[in-house]
Amino acid sequence: MSEPQLVCPYCQLQMSGCVLDTSHNAWCPRCGSAIAEGPHLAVRWMVSLALVLLGASLSLLVMPLISFDVLGLETDATLLSGITKLAQEGQWLPSLMVFLTALAAPVLVSVLLLVVLFAPDGYMRRQSLVALGHLKEWCMLDILLVGLCVSMVKLADIGDLNIKAGMACLIMGQLAMAALIQGIRPVMLWQSIAEQPMTPIKGLRPCAGCHALNVPTAVHCWRCQRLLESRPRQGKQLCWMLLLASVILLVPANVLPMSFTTSFGSTGSDTIFTGVVTLARNGSPTIAAIVFIASVVVPIGKILLLSTILYLSDHKSLAPRTAQKIYRLVHFIGRWSMLDIFVIAIMVTLVDQGFLSQFRVGPAATPFALVVVLTMVAAMRFDTRWLWIQDEKRRRQNVGQT
Repeated sequence: MSEPQLVCPYCQLQMSGCVLDTSHNAWCPRCGSAIAEGPHLAVRWMVSLALVLLGASLSLLVMPLISFDVLGLETDATLLSGITKLAQEGQWLPSLMVFLTALAAPVLVSVLLLVVLFAPDGYMRRQSLVALGHLKEWCMLDILLVGLCVSMVKLADIGDLNIKAGMACLIMGQLAMAALIQGIRPVMLWQSIAEQPMTPIKGLRPCAGCHALNVPTAVHCWRCQRLLESRPRQGKQLCWMLLLASVILLVPANVLPMSFTTSFGSTGSDTIFTGVVTLARNGSPTIAAIVFIASVVVPIGKILLLSTILYLSDHKSLAPRTAQKIYRLVHFIGRWSMLDIFVIAIMVTLVDQGFLSQFRVGPAATPFALVVVLTMVAAMRFDTRWLWIQDEKRRRQNVGQT
């Protein structure tokens, strides 16, 4: 199967007449982004991994992940019980986020991939592939696994913990998810849905999403319906608004208590920072560092770095390749802010033995969840082509002055 006329989705460099050997890696010569990542998984492997992911994700609803025992009172933690408990305490947004990232997104990714591979209707396959590209960013089984480890460390001194069968399902689901994300090649899937003849024709506009060739007057791609906007104009104001709202919400998220813990009649509250300090004092500096980075450094760092890139790209000379590397780092680490949300979902399920031990979610959970959502959406809405457009303008001005 031949490959489309190439266009880099990150800097919009068009490589007309190029034919890409998909059995090898390839990078854009201007921005250094990967435009090909070797051969894609065979269909049988994609189907097998999708079924493993689907079965493991659905099993997490009812199969206990871990159990917690205090003086003979044992409680099991399932994903469904964590989602339900958060909702019962009025934490609707954290509950919805746990449901989306740990259950709905993995299930939908596996189902949509099967639809892309086997559905008879071309329109359904195309829409499923578009949705698949958006949903895979919200699959966070790996963060749920780390959240379980953090919860186990927090509870180790209070009672006895036992790993249940749900943990094996979570590990299998995470491995299947990682293999699918690394092995799926969207461009090749687009070619299997609607093959594009690859004879280079001067004047046709390549789509940055699926690499299909379109007539010069086309507004939307004929194959994936993506807006053919070689010079994006919209989105910066939305990014600024999302970042500003995140800054405002950071105040209650860090000042208000994240949790209230009762142990043998004594109740104490913890903010995000005091929770980190407590972990460090209890002899878990590594876990404390992980929580501090995920819950404090990552949200603040994302806001500062994205704001810096947005501002400097318009007002000062900023090397676009460097800025794009910073953006990739921001995009990669941003999802780990969900760690604290998963921890409280597990804790609120396990620790409910009345007078002996009890865990309640504090008012900081909802604003912190909003910060996570808003910063992730801001990073997704950021268009790296803005960096290269500004770089081209500066180059033209320098040429005009000389």
